[in-house]
Amino acid sequence: MAKKILITVIVLSAFQDKFDHKTQYPVGTELQVDEERAKDLVNRKLARVKETGKVPEEPKRPQPANPETAPESPASSIAPAGSDKPEKKEEDECQRTEKQ
Repeated sequence: MAKKILITVIVLSAFQDKFDHKTQYPVGTELQVDEERAKDLVNRKLARVKETGKVPEEPKRPQPANPETAPESPASSIAPAGSDKPEKKEEDECQRTEKQ
């Protein structure tokens, strides 16, 4: 028989047990329930999943299908330090020769 995975949830809003209506779960109570029951309680905003010591995985950002159509990042539009526009250099050289 397959082992059931239990998830710890914390009660956000008081509710009674699904099968035994006499059992009440006050706010702040920690329950260990199976995955399906945990999803049900979370969807109904009765509980939230307790954070474990695990580091949550960072959600992966979708990559654009065509990199040519991807928006340009601000860093790539910045010219490297010390590089001037060629037009500017030519103008400066012309002005120097005229002044001499």
